[in-house]
Amino acid sequence: MSPEEYQRIKEAEKEHLRSLKKLKEAVRGMRRQQAVTGAVEEMTGGRQQALDKHEEMVEKLAEETALSEARLEIALEAEAEKDAAPQPSLEEMEELMQQARANALLRQMKMEMGVPEQERAASAPPSDAKAEAEAP
Repeated sequence: MSPEEYQRIKEAEKEHLRSLKKLKEAVRGMRRQQAVTGAVEEMTGGRQQALDKHEEMVEKLAEETALSEARLEIALEAEAEKDAAPQPSLEEMEELMQQARANALLRQMKMEMGVPEQERAASAPPSDAKAEAEAP
């Protein structure tokens, strides 16, 4: 091998190595660029997912709010109807309370005297029997 041929082969190998180095740098650059692009896509995709989830939650809250408002309005209407119904007077309420106390005292006295349950039920005042019949 002559020195000129040696130099030519040497220069060709150098050129080959330089081109390999440039290719490797280009590959590294492409990988970096792909990594950055992937990260940006993840960030924008994540942002879009967060926005979609936010919109979903806002819609759900709006729906729940509408349902709660409807329940509140119905409850207020029922309360208004209840207030519009005729209420017993104070004297009537006191009379009912006095009757209830008298019945309770009568039952207590019968229990203390040892009157059997059947006799107590049979001798109950008519107002008690009427109230018991209406209760169920």
